[in-house]
Amino acid sequence: MHKALNILLCCLAAFAGGGCSRSTSRADYARATLPYDSAVLVAAARRLRQENPDSKQIVILDEAVLEHLLQLHVCLSDPTIPEQDKKYARNVFPRVAAYAAAHDLVDDCERGKEYKMLTDDLVLPKRMAIRDVVDQIVKEQLQGQQNGAANGSQPIRSETNSTSSAAGSRR
Repeated sequence: MHKALNILLCCLAAFAGGGCSRSTSRADYARATLPYDSAVLVAAARRLRQENPDSKQIVILDEAVLEHLLQLHVCLSDPTIPEQDKKYARNVFPRVAAYAAAHDLVDDCERGKEYKMLTDDLVLPKRMAIRDVVDQIVKEQLQGQQNGAANGSQPIRSETNSTSSAAGSRR
């Protein structure tokens, strides 16, 4: 509880232009909140797809999963975030990427086109080529699975392929 309060205060101070730097706030977010929320979102989306595959709420969850995938990618690529702060995010990232790939969360995003991202987002840049980034993430995850299988490691659990229009509101 005390640690969560410190993180919240740090983030509030960063937004107010005070005490913590953006990279410190991003590190705190990458270490705790982002991976946990990402894992919960993927679990909820999987469950909803199983229990009610025609639900309109899937689109909302899929968009949130896509946003978290992009945030995880940015955080894990940020050299200013210490490696120990990325540990939990690295464990969650493959699950989020596998879900995004299985359900083609960027099917309505064009390759090579940059989309305006959420304003004042702690992690995401102002503009991002969503389709290109997600395609690269999926490619890297698949290569990692193939390398892991060649080394005798367990691959990431795959899912049934289906589509979604999750990123559509980002245009």
